[in-house]
Amino acid sequence: MTFTSCITALAILENGMIGPGDLGIWSDEHVLGLMRLVCVIHKMGAYAGAQLGHAGRMLGIDGLSPVAPSAIPFDDGFTTPNPLGEDEIFSVIEAFRIAAGRARDADFDVLEIHTAHGYLLNKFLSPLANRRNDRWGVIMKIATVFYDTLSMPSAQSGRGLFLLEFHPPII
Repeated sequence: MTFTSCITALAILENGMIGPGDLGIWSDEHVLGLMRLVCVIHKMGAYAGAQLGHAGRMLGIDGLSPVAPSAIPFDDGFTTPNPLGEDEIFSVIEAFRIAAGRARDADFDVLEIHTAHGYLLNKFLSPLANRRNDRWGVIMKIATVFYDTLSMPSAQSGRGLFLLEFHPPII
């Protein structure tokens, strides 16, 4: 295999979808469908990549509440997000870890954690969107916690490549 096909922005929580119809990986029920998709990608001679993410304050689905590091809306017309409490931050981190395990179970070869384009993890890195005064306001703290959490054996495939990319925040 020489090519990689990446399934982008698999939402790790229902309120992490960017918009209606996005694929998710927040439930064990998603694994079988994703496994079928991976099988097709493999049959075409390519590696299958999964990009895990959370839309954060850029959630575009009515009826779901966006979350963010701070209560700062993305732009005019967007809902003001609920700032995540510390327990909620750990729940999001755990959701990423569980989603990584589901990606492993679906037989993905490559795993990427999406930290760009203004979505949730990217906003923890932005001084314009992250106005926290606690330890989650320290930019590199979240990078360390995510790396440590996702490096746990239950999140590792043992055969694939794990990518954790941090992009400069959109300002």
